[in-house]
Amino acid sequence: MILGLTGAAGSGKDTVANYLVSAYGFKRHAFADLLYEEVSAAFDVPFKVLARRDTKERPMDALKLSRCHKAEFTAYLMAKEAPKLDAVFSPRYILQRWGDFRRAKQPDYFVEPVISDIRAEPQMNHVVSDMRFPNEHAALMSLNAFFWRIERTGISSVSAHISETALAEAVADKTVFNHGTIHDLQRVVDRMLLDAEVA
Repeated sequence: MILGLTGAAGSGKDTVANYLVSAYGFKRHAFADLLYEEVSAAFDVPFKVLARRDTKERPMDALKLSRCHKAEFTAYLMAKEAPKLDAVFSPRYILQRWGDFRRAKQPDYFVEPVISDIRAEPQMNHVVSDMRFPNEHAALMSLNAFFWRIERTGISSVSAHISETALAEAVADKTVFNHGTIHDLQRVVDRMLLDAEVA
């Protein structure tokens, strides 16, 4: 079984994916892993710092363009938005623009490695925790994936960037309602897998 998860930031996609790994032996993938790795290397900022939810919207000195080792990205952003080199940006802002930078040249830049990994292990169950774009959806559809939308009360898109809105109206096979505790969410996942005859 291949599952693609979609939903707003903070809805519980990673929580669902991690539970599928620990309880059911799924292999977890994320289209954004390569994105985080590249930004981490370009700015000398640890992956874990970029991924922290409580600081993702907070500008940090380490993410000034003047600190970026990738001149091509700096030139791209200067041409697109003309920010000051010493302007301070948040992890989310830089991650989104880095994604734009890569996709402008190669739309499937972040998709191909994940699809290749999934195809290499057809005997495994796979979960992709961060489906955000139509080409990601299409690539997973080509593998006969199922799609779950995670919805959580009080959560909406944190930004108008395309990465938060492109699949807002996409049709999912199932909707996972995350309105309680983590334990409640896990029980919902259990029931959905039983319905799918995977458990």
